[in-house]
Amino acid sequence: MSLRRPPSRPAAPGAGSGRPQEPDYDSLDVAPDETVDGVTLDDLDTVEAEDVRGPRGSNGRGGNGPSTARGGRGAAVADPDAGEADDAYEYDPDSDDPEELESTPVVERAVPVSTVAMAPTAVATLATADGELTLGEWLQRRWLYGLTYWQGALLFFLFVALIITRFFNLGDRAMHHDESMHAKFAWDTFHGTPIYKYNPLLHGPFQFLAVAASFWIFGATEWTARAVPAIFGVALVCLTFLWRRWLGTAGWLFAIAILVFSPSFTYFARMLREDSYTATWTLLAATGLIGYVLHRKRAWFYAFCAGLSFAFATKESTYITAFIWGTFMILSVLWERSDTWFRRIIAGAAAGGLVGAFLVAVIGVGKAALGGKLVADVTGGLIGILIGAAAGFVYNQLTPVETRVLAVSGPGARARRPRDGRRGAAGTAALAGPVRPLGTFTGAFVSLWRDREGFWGVGTFWGGIIVFFAIFIVLFSSLFTNLPGIREGMIGSIRYWLEQHDVQRGNQPWFYYLILLSVYETLAWVFGIVASVYYLRPGKGTWLTSFLIWWWALALTIYSWAGEKMPWLIIHIATPLVLLSARYLGELAMSATRSALNTLNTRGTTGAPGPLGASVAVAPASAGVLGVVGARSIWEKRIAFGGLGLLSLWTLHTGWPVNFERPDTPKDILVYTQSAPDVKKVMADIERISLEQTGNVRDIGVVVQSGTWWPFSWYMRDYKNAEYPANLTTQATKPIVLIALEDDEKNRPFLVGYTKTKYKMRWWYPEDYRNLKPSSFTDLFTKKDVRDGLWKWLIYREPTQPLGSYDFYLYLKEGLGPVSAGAPAAAGASGPPGQAGQARLDPTQLNARQVPLVSVAQWGANGRGQGQLNTPRGVALNTQGNVYVADTLNHRIQKFSRTGQPLAAWGAEGTGDGQFKEPMGVAVDAQGNVYVADTWNHRVQKLDSNGRFVAKWSGQGGFWGPRAVALDGQANVYVVDTGNKRIQKFDTTGRFLAQFGADGTGPGQFREPIGLAVTPDGQMYVADTNNRRIQQLAPDGRFVAEWPLAGWQGGARNEPYLAVDTDGSVIATDPPNARIVKLAPGGEVVAVGGAPGRAAGQFEVPLGIAIGDAIYVADSGNHRIQAVTFGG
Repeated sequence: MSLRRPPSRPAAPGAGSGRPQEPDYDSLDVAPDETVDGVTLDDLDTVEAEDVRGPRGSNGRGGNGPSTARGGRGAAVADPDAGEADDAYEYDPDSDDPEELESTPVVERAVPVSTVAMAPTAVATLATADGELTLGEWLQRRWLYGLTYWQGALLFFLFVALIITRFFNLGDRAMHHDESMHAKFAWDTFHGTPIYKYNPLLHGPFQFLAVAASFWIFGATEWTARAVPAIFGVALVCLTFLWRRWLGTAGWLFAIAILVFSPSFTYFARMLREDSYTATWTLLAATGLIGYVLHRKRAWFYAFCAGLSFAFATKESTYITAFIWGTFMILSVLWERSDTWFRRIIAGAAAGGLVGAFLVAVIGVGKAALGGKLVADVTGGLIGILIGAAAGFVYNQLTPVETRVLAVSGPGARARRPRDGRRGAAGTAALAGPVRPLGTFTGAFVSLWRDREGFWGVGTFWGGIIVFFAIFIVLFSSLFTNLPGIREGMIGSIRYWLEQHDVQRGNQPWFYYLILLSVYETLAWVFGIVASVYYLRPGKGTWLTSFLIWWWALALTIYSWAGEKMPWLIIHIATPLVLLSARYLGELAMSATRSALNTLNTRGTTGAPGPLGASVAVAPASAGVLGVVGARSIWEKRIAFGGLGLLSLWTLHTGWPVNFERPDTPKDILVYTQSAPDVKKVMADIERISLEQTGNVRDIGVVVQSGTWWPFSWYMRDYKNAEYPANLTTQATKPIVLIALEDDEKNRPFLVGYTKTKYKMRWWYPEDYRNLKPSSFTDLFTKKDVRDGLWKWLIYREPTQPLGSYDFYLYLKEGLGPVSAGAPAAAGASGPPGQAGQARLDPTQLNARQVPLVSVAQWGANGRGQGQLNTPRGVALNTQGNVYVADTLNHRIQKFSRTGQPLAAWGAEGTGDGQFKEPMGVAVDAQGNVYVADTWNHRVQKLDSNGRFVAKWSGQGGFWGPRAVALDGQANVYVVDTGNKRIQKFDTTGRFLAQFGADGTGPGQFREPIGLAVTPDGQMYVADTNNRRIQQLAPDGRFVAEWPLAGWQGGARNEPYLAVDTDGSVIATDPPNARIVKLAPGGEVVAVGGAPGRAAGQFEVPLGIAIGDAIYVADSGNHRIQAVTFGG
């Protein structure tokens, strides 16, 4: 292999004669792992954030003498003209100044950490005396592209985690409202009926064409639809490979880790929205922009143009990004072409404009006085600019001249050597002269304009324009099928979204993104702020860090001001924060490693023993700090490393549940709204009915009213007999009709002869944070219930209010048959003769037995005070008629008189004796002893009549989430062991007697048993919820009968409870349909009462039930107890 050595550069004035000139490795056409003069290009690429030096005067080997080409990575070079050694020029190997990169000889550029640490010692052989490598030494060996083995192993682990987090269970969640629209229009595009035409409401055409391509290759399913954003989620992380040269290897690995485990990046990469694509294209554009500015190669500029064009063709938020980058470019030019005094005015104006805009436009300070709306927003920004500029001018006047001269390279700029070879204070001062060299950005811009050998010979700039518009035209014309789309993409998009600014879509407060960042992107947010403060200090920042700081700060301001505030926009703010915090963490890691190396090298010069490999391998992996780089106290670093570890654990705690544990239950602010599990259950029922009625799962006739179009238009895309009217205008004839709850009243007259069942279509987090005021922060310190509520949400994701929902009705034509969803046919029951025919309870039978409920009493309200309730469940009566309530989310048992007078309350949250964790069941024996199903402590507790702890037990083999407890006439205790799909029987001391049931759908088997009622002689009635039936068991556990109940078809909080009357009739709650159902001893429905609402006799999720002089129902959603009777 031949090397092309560039002409030797003349030594700088005053340079030592012992500094041989080295080849410019950037100009060598060699493979990364080939050795050139003892140093590989991999070594050059893996230089970390700062140089590693020995003590002053050291040559990097622990000895004394002049620095040499192998004398240590970035060793200080003495300058006789600079005076003291502190004034000597120090090269920053991670500099992003292309002038420095191009002009600095290799002697000042790069020798890897391992070379510095190991070259002079026996450790350099990476072998022990017997020739065998230790694990630490092996991990520290170079592997590929300059990575050590431990870095390669970490990278492999992160890549596996990336694939799992993006693709695992991707199709399980019901299609979100927006997802269903995007999937349906992409499906239409795939079939050409028609190809998507650009509509600003649905955003750019790229998404629809990409998803249509996925359908063409893999078929149309939820998984293949979401696979496209998931692939881009992977591509986003892979793009960071190009950032290794700017972040350093440690920073690059941090960036990958943060993105892989980020709750928001993971969530929106698994959702069929355009934000995953937009973030990826934006990062490609940012990579190209930075690459060109720092390296001035036209390929970077073309990448910038391509990424920007694809981003514009994906989402209109790219206009915001382009504005942010454009303003930074303008400020860069002004900064680099100005004197020191004007630079400070520019810096002050920029900072003042940001603060002023945030205070007035976002928070609203003084907005009314400034005229309101857009005029005030602009005025606030201008006032901030003026104040900031004035502050910069005053600061300049108060700063000594000497400091102003030395600071001419700009706040945040590192010491750099000019191209003419001048160094030190003299060289820096020369910059203040009339001839100023081109700066980082200005030089790149001039190079771009002067390059005439670019794409097709028209120059780099015009070649980039060709790339941009070629992509833009092809996509916005929908593959040349919609030429007007080109004009709409250029003009109509920005016009539409400016008009939408006052709509306030989402209706979120100004601090919305501050909440999201603090909860879901905590690590990037905290370290991004710390990094911003650090890099804004004089001498610390670079053009790249300034760019990232400006990007995130202005993005946070603009998105907080914009009318539409949605959770998916958080990733556009978080992207620069992740990169900035990764660079900072990488420097911290290398700082910690350098400290260890210096210590070990010092020991090595005195002959102190100890292999180095393991220490070097472990240090970068554990490094990170919440403080300032260079913290000298070991305790400061330990606290900082611990902070990084805690934030990492918090990220995992936050990200796993929202993405994998409960992705279809919106207990997180990150989930704006989500289709409920009921959607997929209803579709399964419709397919089953269609198969029974027509022999094909998609041939049945369905009417989908406009309020239910999304997501059902997607799910019924292949239904040939589906109709989609806005509302019914004539009597319906098709067997199945879907009607939104809000439109039910106007459509009901056309649904004679149909029965209906209520379901949730989509639901959302109760956005109680909208009402936060300054006093809310003082409440955290003065009100225990506020602290408890916040703690429960942060740790357990328990909202303080019920989830909101948008509901719909499934109408079935009478005589069509039950929607049983897997419940076994009653004909196979082995009960007494005649029961099988009475057991099949279809919606027709239920609705035909509807009677009014008479309210006898009601009490309770949401809260934690005496007599207040929070999502009550189990209810029981004692012999005096007093009412015992499992106050579930207050973690206590409350005792009331039959009229609702509070008598006592026992328990608190905890695991100790007499403490509870969401108790859901309660029973009382003849002596007044209270038995509690302490659900999430997985045990039963017994209290005496005064609420004192008596005993506790966990059952034969343990409980898993017991939901209900009941007693027979002999005071035997029966417990519904829900998670283990069985009933367990005990005596009053907790001694195990028997167990009944197993997992399954057959007689005597259970799927999610909840409610339990026991007669005095030991007959058991079990609410077998997911099998949608009531099962009757004999005292010895033998199966007697089953009664399928069509009402139990809802998803969340479908926890039906049972009670048995003295005449043997059973009353069941029907939570999804907000009613109670009374069945005769043989299973025949005799009465149905209740309706959704808050009025007397109405319910919102009725759960627990008990029978005495009236029927006492835990109206859980309304946080109250109602005593009712069936009317005539």
